[in-house]
Amino acid sequence: MFEIEMEIAGEREDQRVSTAFYRFLELRAPDVEATATMTCENVGGGTRRRMRLWSADALAEFERFLPGFKLTRPPLFEGVRRFDDL
Repeated sequence: MFEIEMEIAGEREDQRVSTAFYRFLELRAPDVEATATMTCENVGGGTRRRMRLWSADALAEFERFLPGFKLTRPPLFEGVRRFDDL
């Protein structure tokens, strides 16, 4: 197993890294999820994420994948109509 450890400041960035990790796994064969883990602990004003992957190549690929990964937000109030529009 190969490991990367990151200290992350900010809830939004922590959510981005966590989501990127699971999205990275989804894009791989289904059997690799069993060989990858992520742990989380609070440190100071942020979070420490420790991610373990099955190979050095997978770790390098994740490190290339992470910077370009963006969280998308669902549109607010999608499908909500104003009372006077009814």
